[in-house]
Amino acid sequence: MNARGVIARARSVLGLSRAAGPAAPAQRAMRPLRSYQYFIVRGHPRSGTNWVGRLLNLHPRICCEGEYHFQIFLQALQAFGAHGHQLGSRQPVRGEARRATHDLIRRCMRARSVHKPEATHLGDRTPSELRPLLPGNRAILVVRDGRDVLVSFTLHNLRGAGFQMQREPFAGELAPLRERFADDPELFQKHPELLLAHEGWVRFASRHWARRVLGDLERAEQMQADGTPVLTVRYEDLHADVEAQRTRMYEFLGLDPSDALPVEKGEDTTPGFARGEDPTALRRRGVVGDFLRYFDDRVMEWFHDEASEAMRTLGYETNARVEAPVAPAAPPG
Repeated sequence: MNARGVIARARSVLGLSRAAGPAAPAQRAMRPLRSYQYFIVRGHPRSGTNWVGRLLNLHPRICCEGEYHFQIFLQALQAFGAHGHQLGSRQPVRGEARRATHDLIRRCMRARSVHKPEATHLGDRTPSELRPLLPGNRAILVVRDGRDVLVSFTLHNLRGAGFQMQREPFAGELAPLRERFADDPELFQKHPELLLAHEGWVRFASRHWARRVLGDLERAEQMQADGTPVLTVRYEDLHADVEAQRTRMYEFLGLDPSDALPVEKGEDTTPGFARGEDPTALRRRGVVGDFLRYFDDRVMEWFHDEASEAMRTLGYETNARVEAPVAPAAPPG
């Protein structure tokens, strides 16, 4: 193989072949890393972070697509300087590692925006704990009634998209139910009483949600005290008035809401997705009060035992089952 062939082979192995070339001009045209505004969208899984991201993307200056899970980088950075004998725990190495990690995060987000060169605001919508990501970033925290989260989170796991049911004891105990659902996607429409029949799962998932939202609210308060702006968006408020809520979000990010495309122009951006339910889809239904189909007094008791404090803190009513919840006033921020 001649020298030109060797170079071509190396470029192919490294993903630098001419087939990947069209991205190069756009990358050269990208703004400097620190000229962008960076923000995060956080919330418990199945709380609406995906929907919020799609609404934000209707604005030409926003690119907020997919889940990066940057906590992996931040955990590695913490481990790099976790012990006094490690040079990563000492200056100037510690500061250099932190700056490099922050720039790595910025580079990843900028790379994703290559198809949207007019974007100036880059976001990450990983449904993980609310924690600061970059110096000066803004944060949007999405919250939702824990009962609806429980229903959606359970279906998400049963169709194999979540990892919580892949671990014991639920991997074994709920395997028959997962198999029945795989064989009949309409199983829970026919037999809604089966969805939340496993007490251990209901208590685990309810407790998981409660701990997460209480921790997020506490960290949101601390972040704001430290000068990091946090905007709380309630899923139910989005359903009630999507225009008002997305205007809040655009203005929070310092952008003109009038520049955004209409909601109808985006994919699955209207409340409820303007379509029927698909039990096996990532965006299954998207409604308020879905829990009413699946909760009975027994399930309500299990949920209340594990999540009543979080529900009260967020302002949700936990006793009534006769009608869908009304969105309470949004918490501060």
